[in-house]
Order: sequence, then C-alpha cells, then structure tokens
Amino acid sequence: AVVSTQSTGDLIQFFSVISDSDPEVLEEQVTALYSSASPQELWDLLTTDLRSTCPMDEVARSMSTSVHHTLHRLYISNSQHDSTAFHAWDTYALFGFTGWPNLSPTSQDQEFRNSLITILRDFANNRTEGWGVYPNTTLFLGNGEVEMRNPTPQETQCNGLKELELLQYGWQN
Repeated sequence: AVVSTQSTGDLIQFFSVISDSDPEVLEEQVTALYSSASPQELWDLLTTDLRSTCPMDEVARSMSTSVHHTLHRLYISNSQHDSTAFHAWDTYALFGFTGWPNLSPTSQDQEFRNSLITILRDFANNRTEGWGVYPNTTLFLGNGEVEMRNPTPQETQCNGLKELELLQYGWQN
C-alpha cells in the first residue's frame, strides 16, 4: 500500500483496532520500535513484522527445539531499490525478475540474485558450513551483504509487538 501521505499517528490508528492498548500509548511504543522510519517505511516494516517476520520467528524457535532436526535460518532483508519491503522479491530474483511489469533490475538486484542462488544451491547440496544453527545464529542476506548474525531478525521489534499483543494476525497460508 502506498501511504506516504499519511502521518505516523494516522497509520497507528489502523492498528489500534486490533490492540487493547490506548492509541496514544500504542503510537508512542510503535514509534519507538521504528524510530527512524518514514510513514511509508513504518507501514512496510510494521505490516511485514506483524504478518510474517515475527510469526515466523515463533515457528523457527519452536522448530529449533526438535531433537531430530538441525535448523538453519536464512533471513532476507534485501528489497527492490526503491522499496522498504517487497513481498516475494526473493522469488522474482530467483526466477530472473520475470513476471513483474516494468521491472528493471539494477546491478545491485543482480548481485542479490547471484548471492541468493549460491546460498540456496549450497543449502540444497547440504553445504551449510558457516551457517551456524538457529536460534544462535541466522544467515542474513541484505542489500549487498551476506553475514551471520545474532539476534533473531527484528528481535527488538517482535518483542515489543508481542508485548502490545499485536502478533496474533500472522499470514495464514
């Protein structure tokens, strides 16, 4: 959604209907979690975290407790050059950026595609050296970098959103 004409407060009002928190408290806490975000970035990041990142963190944590499996996690923070969040961007990249009208991939987009293909090929061929095991580490693929990190993706934001009881609305695939 394009929300660049909205104020941060207006955007938070959209989320106040799913929270028992006072709207002013909600605005203060969410603004603190995403302190440097413009209204558009706030919308992109907040909806991504509420619907995908944070619920997937919970799933990954649960899966990591299995004694029968080792969990490796890849978190992709790369997005199209003029976007904060682009759902399925990795799929478009993986298949050569086809199927999206008027999309002109940049050299950075091509670098992302090459890194993604290498990571997925290595994983498919059981080459996970250096990945580490989740929840201790996560492989991050961002805008130009591939690195092992801890903590969990968006951990601070997810913990804050959980305290606000906003994480019950994840995507249902």
